[in-house]
Amino acid sequence: MSEAVPQGPPARSVKYPSDPRDQSPGPVEPVTGKGPVASVQFLGEVLSTNSEHIRDLGFSGHIGNTYINSYGDVLICGDGSAEARRKQSSPSILASNCGAYATGDPTRITDFNLTPNRHAQMFCPNVPSEIPPYDYGVGITNIIPISDTKGVMYFLKNYRQGGINRMVGAGVAVVDITGSYPTCHRLSDYWWDAKYEPWYGDHSAVVGRDNWTYVYGGVNEDKSNPTFYDGMYLCRVPHGLETELSKYEYWNGDAFTPERIGPTKKAAVLGPGISFISFPFGDVHSEFASIDVGNEAFNVIIARTAERPEGPWSDHFTIKAIGHYPFVYAPSQQYKYDPTGKTLVISYTAHPNQIFALKIAFI
Repeated sequence: MSEAVPQGPPARSVKYPSDPRDQSPGPVEPVTGKGPVASVQFLGEVLSTNSEHIRDLGFSGHIGNTYINSYGDVLICGDGSAEARRKQSSPSILASNCGAYATGDPTRITDFNLTPNRHAQMFCPNVPSEIPPYDYGVGITNIIPISDTKGVMYFLKNYRQGGINRMVGAGVAVVDITGSYPTCHRLSDYWWDAKYEPWYGDHSAVVGRDNWTYVYGGVNEDKSNPTFYDGMYLCRVPHGLETELSKYEYWNGDAFTPERIGPTKKAAVLGPGISFISFPFGDVHSEFASIDVGNEAFNVIIARTAERPEGPWSDHFTIKAIGHYPFVYAPSQQYKYDPTGKTLVISYTAHPNQIFALKIAFI
């Protein structure tokens, strides 16, 4: 049964300053300085083939040959062409996540499970206790396959009444592709309590060559607690056992342990300011890489590499500086396009909620 779009407070208007085609970040650009990047090609804005939504994020995963992108907050607004929708001021409905199929073109996605009015519906829905549903956000990241027809996806529950974000906890959802469109259900309200633990999975997950799934997450910033460190944290689980909480192990700064940890500086695998990270580099370079946005220049996409999921990490190198935008965020690998690792397609969100794609060639 499809999920209804949550109905919240009175609809609001959304205006965008100009058509995204007027603000193209540019064509192929050589990269200088340290790092294995040879060139970066701007591919264009990522748009849907069958809906008129404004969304952010865009984590990529797959189950078998079904490639699914998972998105964050979705503004359902406007009619007419995709090129013109950002100039409209029509009412909008907010859904806290949605899913779409990746296509053969990195700049085009196809939404599934739309309403008759072509409105998005939540891919990872609220649980019955989250009343009213529009006070709760459910953030989602990339899908990890666990069989030919099922995968897991990590989520972060956010209580945001009055527009104030209050992270509650992170957990695991199961994605099933056996029906007419992919479905998702959460295994619990949440597993990891954001008051005391990192938000495991909120910053993506990746399966290593050792057949463990490595799960990265951020943390609430608690300035009243000097041991509560704003960093990136890591846990792992044998691939295929992601739905069993008791099988997870947590990096404590020295080793992986079954004991759950608090967010201390020693346990962090990367320092403050990290947003969304982690993609496998294939067989060309280091196995693990993080891709992020610079702490000082928030419109510069950077990367680091490591031989192990917990690091140590290399110094960062620049992938691309993005013009015309005050900040960008959530750069993430699009898995469909080159599994060899010789090239890499990533998408990123530019404020205000425009998603673009880049193709990176490595030395």
